[in-house]
Amino acid sequence: MTENSIIIDKSIYESLQRENQQLKDKLQFSEQLFQLAINNIPHSVFWKDRNSVFLGCNRNCADDAGVGEPSNIVGKTDYDLPWTTQQADFYRECDKRVIDSGVPELNIIETQVQADGNLFWLNTNKIPLRDGEGNVVGIFGTYENITERKQVEQSLKKLNETLEAKVERRTAQLNESKMQLSRLADNVPGMIYQFQLNPDGTISFPYVSSGCQDIWEVEPQQVYDDADLLFTMIHREDLPNLKEAIANSAQTLQNWEYEWRITTPSGKNKWLKGISKPQLQPDNSILWDGCIIDITQRKLAEYALQKLNQELEIRVEQRTAALNQTEARLKKLTDNVPGMIYEFCLHPDGKMSFPYVSSGCRDIYEIEPDQVFENVDLLFNPVHPEDVPKLQQGIAISAQTLNNWEYEYRITTTIGKQKWLKAISKPELQPDASIIWYGCIVDITEIKQAEAKLLEQEQFLRSIYDGMEQNIFVIDTRGDDFICAGINSFGLRMIGLSNAEIIGKTLEEIFGVYAAADIYQKCKNCIEAGSAITYEESLILQGQETWLLTTMNPIKDDQGQVYRLVGTTFNITDRKQAEEELKASQHFIQRITNSSPNILYIFDVDEQRNIYANQEAATFLGYSNEDILAAGNKLMFKITHPEDLEKIICQQQKVLAAADGDILEFEYRVKHHDGEYHWFDDRQTVFHRNEDGTVKQLLGVATDITKRKLIEIEVQQKAIELENTLQKLQQTQAQLIQTEKMSGLGQMVAGVAHEINNPANFIHGNLSFVCEYTQDLLGVLELYQKYYPNPSAEIQKQIAAIELDFLKEDLTKILTSMEEGTRRIREIVLSLRNFSRLDESEFKKVYIHEGIDSTLMILQNRLKSKSNFSGIEVIKEYGNLPSIECYPSQLNQVFMNILVNAIDALEEGIIKNNSSNNSIPKITISTTRLNKNIAQIRISDNGCGIPQNIISKLFDPFFTTKEVGKGTGLGLSVSYQIIIDKHGGKLFCESVQGKGTSFIIQIPISHRNRK
Repeated sequence: MTENSIIIDKSIYESLQRENQQLKDKLQFSEQLFQLAINNIPHSVFWKDRNSVFLGCNRNCADDAGVGEPSNIVGKTDYDLPWTTQQADFYRECDKRVIDSGVPELNIIETQVQADGNLFWLNTNKIPLRDGEGNVVGIFGTYENITERKQVEQSLKKLNETLEAKVERRTAQLNESKMQLSRLADNVPGMIYQFQLNPDGTISFPYVSSGCQDIWEVEPQQVYDDADLLFTMIHREDLPNLKEAIANSAQTLQNWEYEWRITTPSGKNKWLKGISKPQLQPDNSILWDGCIIDITQRKLAEYALQKLNQELEIRVEQRTAALNQTEARLKKLTDNVPGMIYEFCLHPDGKMSFPYVSSGCRDIYEIEPDQVFENVDLLFNPVHPEDVPKLQQGIAISAQTLNNWEYEYRITTTIGKQKWLKAISKPELQPDASIIWYGCIVDITEIKQAEAKLLEQEQFLRSIYDGMEQNIFVIDTRGDDFICAGINSFGLRMIGLSNAEIIGKTLEEIFGVYAAADIYQKCKNCIEAGSAITYEESLILQGQETWLLTTMNPIKDDQGQVYRLVGTTFNITDRKQAEEELKASQHFIQRITNSSPNILYIFDVDEQRNIYANQEAATFLGYSNEDILAAGNKLMFKITHPEDLEKIICQQQKVLAAADGDILEFEYRVKHHDGEYHWFDDRQTVFHRNEDGTVKQLLGVATDITKRKLIEIEVQQKAIELENTLQKLQQTQAQLIQTEKMSGLGQMVAGVAHEINNPANFIHGNLSFVCEYTQDLLGVLELYQKYYPNPSAEIQKQIAAIELDFLKEDLTKILTSMEEGTRRIREIVLSLRNFSRLDESEFKKVYIHEGIDSTLMILQNRLKSKSNFSGIEVIKEYGNLPSIECYPSQLNQVFMNILVNAIDALEEGIIKNNSSNNSIPKITISTTRLNKNIAQIRISDNGCGIPQNIISKLFDPFFTTKEVGKGTGLGLSVSYQIIIDKHGGKLFCESVQGKGTSFIIQIPISHRNRK
């Protein structure tokens, strides 16, 4: 035993072992219980150490990350999971903020590409984890999938924009409605108001109309200032019940209605009635919208009626005896009244009965009243089968509405007589829920027969009335108004309106204000004349002018007053048109000369000269008619623009071959007398032919269109300028979008590189000391083994348990691996910083091979092989290039855009070929010096190639062949502008379908003349 050894009793040692095992079991149970709990919560949960390395997660988070069991995520970082690099960078930056500040970050809205490849929106919470001393040792995070909410928010945003536009349109209407409602509220009898009960019990009147002055004798402003003012005027006996009614309405949100008494400031006693509807507001207050009216007069009337009712009760008792005597007389009366008086009862169970039927039943139905008492069907069975459904329906509707029942129907009596009957009755609901109709039935057979004869005569007269091939109309006089009472079918067709649009309408409603005024005067003339008048009139019927010859006759009553006008009209439009055409033909030449704003001419083909030209020719051309006639066939050749002479000759050939009525149109230029050329639009048609049918003369109408032509030329020029401006704007917009995007990406990459670089340098710098300390410890251990080769059994057991020899060998390998890993991290950080080049936005000399290598390093994740992807081989064929003057960060952006497109093309080819093509996807990057000052970079792939019809569009802004959401169409467009505009170089594409695509960049090595 050594002097430092501690002797422990075996029983104590075993007890400690058992307690240790129990603690382990409890810890394991607690861990299992904790894992079970977090696996069953609906959110995704994870926790990390200070280096953002996952220490654990729940089932939902493991499914999102695609790692299978939650334990598989331990030791991984966000870069090992399906998230994109940008997302992993964002998560790492957020973790660092929480760890460094020790302050939780809640409700972080972010995106995440999960294991299934779908993009989701997340609401994330991150809180710092602290040890027993309060030090932050990691973070604990939860997130919730809010993708559906985001989609709904976007839909609501679009809907909100649409609604805002509608709201703006409605605002003006609502303001106008508000003014109208205000005027209405001030003029409605009574007081319109809004009463508000707040959650704390306070009350207010948000609105009180001016009727408050008439009812309460106070101004609305006084009520606004003191809501209790109105309650102080209420009669003390009515106030408790009124407040109780308000409380009940507030609890149930049922309409409030109450009557109460008040005493106004002037001492008047009034009865008021209030009616309002409550609505629960968002702040839990209740707002009643209602009105208060003065019912004092009604209450006084009720008191008077109550007193009168008491007096009437006394009189009723006195009259009861008289009524008993009257009942006997009424029975005798009903038995002698023509027709049948009855009581019909419909019981709640659907049964029917006739409590009373007068003796008139014998005359109408030819049966005794007693028979009806025993069998009600004796009155329903004789009804004609066609009338039964409507009769039953009418009774049912009257039973539901308690409205009077009236119906006409047919019956067949027991001896075969056909009769028409009319029944009228009034229903009353009885206390036992049955309904009794009190009514009578009369025989209207003779009336129906007379109506049938009148209908037959009316149809005969109507056939004559409607068969006339001229308009027949009837106008009734009503004071100073004239109302259309009838018009036949011919008149309806002529006017183009229906009967409903004519009958009962005034003259203004049918013909309009102006036409009706003339007709109105004609009607007044007929009434004043007292006899028929005939006149001609012109009306616009169905959109066309119609001339009518009208004869109007007055119809007088017994007192000689005209109460109706009956008229007939003949359509004389054809005759009027013939008259007008005759006048037109007589003044044809005069109208052409005086009214045409254009040049009208008659050209003789045989003589090849104008034989007629109107005065506008002199106005437009500056030549007199005498000059035009004197120039003869030389005029057109003299004044026509040389370029249009051939056009005029061709036009004459077309006219010679044209048919009568054809109109041929062409444009040409003619020299004005002042030497300026004017544009004319000329329409020509055949005017006269020779006896052999050839064209003798043609009629032409020429319009000066010089101003229009000048405007068209100006518009075309402006259109070209606008198109050029639009292209420049699109290019500028695309460049700004991409530049902003890459600027943000560069800042983020530089920030991530800086944050990674510090801990990586710390680890790398300390690894050498760890290696040195480890070797020292292993040396000490070897010395122990050398001088104490036979340790105690317990030490030997522990050596075997930890596999000491393997541990010594593997520990050295682990440290070497860690050193290699930190070296790799430093290389990645250097590549990220080299790619972003935030400090190199100016024009300067750089080695572009470094930029290409940095870009490839960033894209390494997409180039390396995966489970379903063999990876892409990159072949570098770098030439001996000097440093090149350029914008480094923008040139790196070009390399990134072209390489990403090459990777996308190769991946797409692999998916389309379904891995059937055994060729390895390759990207070849070659650089060379074409001449003293031109460097060329060629980036080629062995993908499926680009069709020739698409190559010309590759560099257009927003043009893309990728699916929606995978490309913006800006990458190549911005790259083209960077190379062409920024560097004065060339960027073009060469592609062979099935073999691959190459993008060639040629830029100057030095820009000597650059300012």
